Amino acid sequence: MPSTPRRFRLTPSGVIATIALVFAMTGGAYAAKRYLISSTNQISPKVLKALKGASGKQGPAGPAGPVGPAGSAGTGSAGAAGPAGPAGPIGTQGEKGLQGEKGTKGEKGPEGSPWTAGGVLPSGKSETGTFALNPTTGAVTRASISFPIPLPGQQCEIEPGPPPVFLEQGICGEDHIHVFFEEASIPNGCTGTVVEGLVTNLKADPGNFCAWVQFASGTTLIVPLDPETGGPGIGITGAIMQANPSGSAAVGTWAVTAP
Repeated sequence: MPSTPRRFRLTPSGVIATIALVFAMTGGAYAAKRYLISSTNQISPKVLKALKGASGKQGPAGPAGPVGPAGSAGTGSAGAAGPAGPAGPIGTQGEKGLQGEKGTKGEKGPEGSPWTAGGVLPSGKSETGTFALNPTTGAVTRASISFPIPLPGQQCEIEPGPPPVFLEQGICGEDHIHVFFEEASIPNGCTGTVVEGLVTNLKADPGNFCAWVQFASGTTLIVPLDPETGGPGIGITGAIMQANPSGSAAVGTWAVTAP
C-alpha cells in the first residue's frame, strides 16, 4: 500500500533559513554584511502573514502552580443582615431523663409554737371565752374554763409560811386574778369597753386573768381554782369557776394573757 506523502509546512524559522540560503548563494559576503536577518521584525508583515501556517493543536495543561498568599481583608462595610427565616417545625419529645439523686436533709426549722401540738401561748398573747354556772341542789356550783392553747407554766406559792409550797400554774396570786360583777368598775389589770352597763372587748394585761360576771343569782363570790391542785389560781390548761354559796348561778366572759 503506497504511503501518504508528508505535507510541507512553512514556519518563520524556515523562512529565515531559506532567505539566508538564497543570499548566500547570490551574494555571499555582501548579503551577510548588509542584509543579515536576525528577527522577524525585519520581514514585512504581509510576507509573514502569507508564510504563516495554521496553528497547531493545544498542548496539555501544565501542573498546578503553588497556592499564592492570602490577600488582605477588604475595607468595605459588611452587608445588611437578611430577614429571619421561618420557624422550623416542633421537634419530637425527647426520652424521659433519669431520676436525680436524693437531696441532702435540710436544717431543722424554728419551733412553730403555739400553732403546733404541745406549744404554749406566747408572752403577751391573749385568749378569751365565756362561762356559765348552773345551780345544782345540795352541791357546790362549778363551771370549767378551758384554754385552747395552754399557758406557759410558772412556779406559784400556794401555802404561805415555812417551808413554802410551790406548784406549777399558769397565773397565780390574787393581784393577777380578777373577778368583777356587772355593777363594779373594771379593775386594774383588765381593760374593756363599758356601754350601758355591758362590758365588751374584755382584755387582760400580760400575766393577768379577768372574768366579768354579766349576770349572777344568789352569789356574790366566784373563785377561780386550778383544776390540777384544786387550790386558788389559774392552771396551765384552764380554771374551775366556783360560786358560793351553793345553788347560785352566773354567766360571764373571761380573758387571759400569757406573762
